[in-house]
Amino acid sequence: MPFAHSPGRWFDTVATLVSGAEFERAMRLLDREYFPWKQVLNLAARLFRPKPWVVIAVRPALPATG
Repeated sequence: MPFAHSPGRWFDTVATLVSGAEFERAMRLLDREYFPWKQVLNLAARLFRPKPWVVIAVRPALPATG
């Protein structure tokens, strides 16, 4: 079955795990965007899954030179 719309242009990306200030900023942005659901998720994670959060940054890849 064909898509109802075009999915858009694909491009190369690079994914990295972030920590420190970048991690804290990402968590603040997620808290603000998904309030109050993110606070409920934070509480549930602290109570039932005491593992640390992970943030993955996905950025466009630099064009190859050569």
